[in-house]
Amino acid sequence: MLVDVVLYGGEIELLKARMDYLQADYTVVVEGNYQFAGQFKGWTLADHVTMWMDKRLVYCPVESLQSGNAWENEFHQRNAVKDCLKQLPLEDDAIVGLFDTDEIPDRDVLLSQPRMTAWLMRKHQGSVYWYQQDELTGVSGPWSDVRDSDLAGLRKSRHLLPHVEAGFHLSSFGTLEQTRSKWQGFSHQELKRPDMDEWVAECWRTGRAIENGAWLHELKEIPEYMPDYVRNGSGPQHWYRKRHVA
Repeated sequence: MLVDVVLYGGEIELLKARMDYLQADYTVVVEGNYQFAGQFKGWTLADHVTMWMDKRLVYCPVESLQSGNAWENEFHQRNAVKDCLKQLPLEDDAIVGLFDTDEIPDRDVLLSQPRMTAWLMRKHQGSVYWYQQDELTGVSGPWSDVRDSDLAGLRKSRHLLPHVEAGFHLSSFGTLEQTRSKWQGFSHQELKRPDMDEWVAECWRTGRAIENGAWLHELKEIPEYMPDYVRNGSGPQHWYRKRHVA
């Protein structure tokens, strides 16, 4: 059994692509009503849940902590999903993935990991053609190990776990406005700049890394490791931008 647990911030198109590819027995989506930095967001998935009833989507809306500390708010939301998980009929050997919506593991590799594992994924930022780097992302493991764990702590200490190199991280794949909102409200507040909205727009348009301004590696073709949903053009048009396209 595969249980895909994701922290959701409004990335509806990425969630569609994820569910189409992973075909998990349960897709457990946890969403807070505030962004980690404190901006009100609302439970944006509530209006879409009925679209995927046949995909066994489990929606877990969470009252955000609003502590004033972005990292504390994120950790609260990650751990809050445990109550939803404990209501599911999970056997000890069920594989549970703990990821953000834009961190998509390789399905075959995910199902073959019998112990707690961290994931080193190929990171693309803004477009499938813009490769950034390989990055340590989420974790996965059997329900017997996940059940009584600090879920936020597992992710925070992922560098201590054995890791696999597989999957892909589709970072900042929203519209320009969605990407601006993400970068204003996420946990890495140390990366914000006084001109953040203008800077995000520049990077989103030209293919630069928002965190440091480095030019992203532009690929000639969509990588073969991308799932069919991405490769056949089912995603929104802005996923497929190149630098010469405004």
